[in-house]
Parts: sequence; C-alpha cells; structure tokens
Amino acid sequence: MFPPWHELKRSEMRALKSRAEGSLDADVIASMRALFEACRKAPDANESICYHGSLALILEFDGDLDAAIEHRKIEISKIQQLHNLAQVNPGVRPALRNYDEQDLQIRSQILEDVLRKAAS
Repeated sequence: MFPPWHELKRSEMRALKSRAEGSLDADVIASMRALFEACRKAPDANESICYHGSLALILEFDGDLDAAIEHRKIEISKIQQLHNLAQVNPGVRPALRNYDEQDLQIRSQILEDVLRKAAS
C-alpha cells in the first residue's frame, strides 16, 4: 500500500491555516500525526518537503522547539532547492504548487516565530 502523502499534505495545509489563525488545532495535529506515522515508513520520506514541514508542526505543537526549528530549516532548504531546480528546468514548475514564493515566506516567518519562542 502507498503512503498517504496527499492526505498528509492536506493535513499540513490545515495545520498551517490553524496556526495562522492563532494556534495549532489539537484535532488537526492528531490527524496529521497519524498520517505522518504512515508516511515516515516510506524509504524516501526524508527527501519529502511535506515530511519535514509536517514534522516541524507536530514538534512545535509538542513543545520540542529545537527539533521543530531543525525540521523547518530542512523544509525551507528543500523548497529553495526546488525553486532553483525550477529555474533551470521549467518542467518542474508544477511541483511548486504549495511551495511558491509566498509559501516560502510563510515558512520563513514561522521559523522566525519559533526561534523567538525558543529564545524566550
């Protein structure tokens, strides 16, 4: 059976929305956690942007800010790599869905927020 990547991505987007509205929703995180556990068993899970973005949200919710920061940094780095690849290979552009410049700015702002929270 295939890992539920598409469902994990939808759950991650719901979690990002709830975070933007003021806090991470516990029910959304619980759903995302179950989907994440199914996806993390995939051999290439660590290569997925969604893997690191979802895990960063879960860890932030759990209060493990240092680990959340590390996974958010990996996610941002992978998004930047995708942008660089899309510049030299226009066929990759559809992969930028949910990872455009605005999405990159949102993730960078979340990283700044979590860094401030970890420092206080």
